[in-house]
Amino acid sequence: MHRVVLIDDVAEIRLILRLLLEQSGWFEVVGQAADGIEGLAVVASTKPDLVILDVEMPGPDGWTVLPRIKEAAPDTVVVVFSGTVTDAPTVPNDPRNLAAAVLKKGIATGDLIAHLLAAVSHPRDKPPPRGGAPRSANVGAPENMAPWPWSAENSGGLDPAEWTAGLVGLVDASPDAIIGTTAEGRIVSWNPASERIFGYTAEEALGQLAADLVPSDRADEPTRIRERFAAGATIQHVETMARRKDGTRVEIAITVSPVRGPDGTITGLVSIARDITVRREADAALARAVAQLEHQNRELRRSNEDLDNFASVASHDLAQPLQVAFGYLEMLQSDFGATLDPKAAAWLDQSVKSLDRMRRLVQDILQYARTGSSKDAAPGPVDLAEVTDDVIANLAESIEARAARIDVTIAPERSTVDGHQGMLTLLLQNLIGNAVKFVPANDTPHVTVTVKADDAGHGGTLITVADNGPGVPPGQRERVFDMFQRNHGAEVGGSGLGLAICKKIVHRHRGRIWVEDGPNGRGASFCVQLP
Repeated sequence: MHRVVLIDDVAEIRLILRLLLEQSGWFEVVGQAADGIEGLAVVASTKPDLVILDVEMPGPDGWTVLPRIKEAAPDTVVVVFSGTVTDAPTVPNDPRNLAAAVLKKGIATGDLIAHLLAAVSHPRDKPPPRGGAPRSANVGAPENMAPWPWSAENSGGLDPAEWTAGLVGLVDASPDAIIGTTAEGRIVSWNPASERIFGYTAEEALGQLAADLVPSDRADEPTRIRERFAAGATIQHVETMARRKDGTRVEIAITVSPVRGPDGTITGLVSIARDITVRREADAALARAVAQLEHQNRELRRSNEDLDNFASVASHDLAQPLQVAFGYLEMLQSDFGATLDPKAAAWLDQSVKSLDRMRRLVQDILQYARTGSSKDAAPGPVDLAEVTDDVIANLAESIEARAARIDVTIAPERSTVDGHQGMLTLLLQNLIGNAVKFVPANDTPHVTVTVKADDAGHGGTLITVADNGPGVPPGQRERVFDMFQRNHGAEVGGSGLGLAICKKIVHRHRGRIWVEDGPNGRGASFCVQLP
């Protein structure tokens, strides 16, 4: 089995060649390319036995690429397969000397296989003749219609009936319309998909002008296609409109390839058309969905801006009066508390505590609303060692009051993450502050902060804050991150927003946060995974 690479800018020619070669039983196509540069890379990576090389391609032509192919794979045999075969080289350094054979597109199948087998079997001592054998006429086709690449004559012992059946089956099974025409545009082949897309049976279509499929407002398209081919251009995946038998229009994507005669003139066309109506409808639906999503995003941005503005207004119009009222009550308690009867003093004390809780609750709600707001600066590198030092300094008073021990271990390769420094500072401040606060009064808080690579397969950085407190019961480990939820076993107060703020910060950083048992089954470990 000889390994082959096909280099040709016409996908249909590559398809037919691959089918013919592999059905022969002697060749296996191991790579394909649509231009010389891509082909050179495929050859270098596969080192095939044989390269079938087109000459006229985008970019460097076949003659330019041929020496480089031989440099990349010296033992590879190169056969040039061209629509226009030039004369034999007359100078020693002509790159055409490197080709084992130069064959004409349109050569009979038997001759093609025989020449390729001779080239790979005797590449040096018995090169096949240049140009190949004369082509035979295609039975049933008009005289000026170029034959298909297969032929019943000169089969070289191969079974052309099997090739023909295979190719016909391939064309018949295609979901796309495959239409062959003469140079004048008369239809000579019409597969079942053509009937499905355009509505004409094969009996109705054969012999008719392909221009009948073109809407009247696009009547000049067939002429323009022929002019483009005459100028050497190609027609690949052009989206246009066609007319069905019932007069309705259908949107199609069409590729047109020329079939050339021995002298290089265009003797026919092969067109492959795909009905893209469903795709266009899907595109339109997607465009509507995108427009709706953009509208919703604009509304969401406006809503976020409104929330930001509300937080700013609430900070001034709600928090400030509470602070003033709290200050007056404190002064009243300080100056006149001793003169009040016990009942009035108790009422005043309760009022001060309630107002203080309300003041702190408003502050926490405002902090929650502002966390991750649209006004936050763009993320950047954050030094977690620096953040941890700042947090411990901020919590120094409560840490000293409880004689707490804070141990910090940060892996050097994980000391920097991408994020918002202010939010990550607030995250660690809430987690470490809670770890100190919720340890029972008769115990000395011991908090361990660890930053390392996430070894659980999620990737990224794992931050763990572990304590020796009462822990979090398994049934509350999801709810503890919700707003206004507190651990029922806690002995101290709080607004129930600290962990909700932590969850919001972590989600803003596209990470995860959860709680599990602490070291040795005691206390709690709050874990944060950042990407």
